Amino acid sequence: DTGMHRLGLNPDELDEGLTWAENHGDIHCLGVMSHFSSADEPGSDTNTLQLNKFRHMIADHSTSALSIANSAAIIHGQGQAFDYIRPGIMIYGVNPGPDIEDLKLEPVMTLKARVLNIRHINAGESVGYNAIWQANRESRIATISAGYADGYPRHAKQGTPILINGQHYPLVGKVSMDLITVDITDADTINIGDTATLWGNGLPATHVARCSDTIAYQLFTSVTSRVKRFIVE
Repeated sequence: DTGMHRLGLNPDELDEGLTWAENHGDIHCLGVMSHFSSADEPGSDTNTLQLNKFRHMIADHSTSALSIANSAAIIHGQGQAFDYIRPGIMIYGVNPGPDIEDLKLEPVMTLKARVLNIRHINAGESVGYNAIWQANRESRIATISAGYADGYPRHAKQGTPILINGQHYPLVGKVSMDLITVDITDADTINIGDTATLWGNGLPATHVARCSDTIAYQLFTSVTSRVKRFIVE
């Protein structure tokens, strides 16, 4: 524990812990690791303090496998000098910090659903629960077969982009359990059965996450078991 204060051994506990592990017959690979609390803030003094504390703690244990660098630390060059690095969210193709949006990572998860319905509504009419969105003109609304029971964020804000046929269209109305609604008034051609991308190629999960006041990792881990998975190598 170099400062995250969730798990781990304090400096005065490390020697005893390592001695116990070294003498435990079921442990065949021994390493010492820690975790940055603010790796996505490269200018934070916390990172320097944690790195220095880690070096001090492992000074007499250099024969153990050592690791401290997570995705953001890898990108910012913090803690890479040790034996192992631990890429996490960047394996999904997502940038781990807001200041590195130009990093060229390729998304590996795309969440898609179908257009179930398209309807015309008049100016002044509303869409969805509690009538939080009202049309200011005659509009076309596409209903998409995904909702918070599938893992789409319930608190996604009005205007959160949905990608259909290569163009972004705004989410309107509250996210329902099984459905979301999208304003496609300005679309040239969208038909029932077309595919909508909720995040992935062409629509970064980080963008959707910001529109929902969360992070991309929560989106990824919230996709429920009822969503069909297709693995493409």
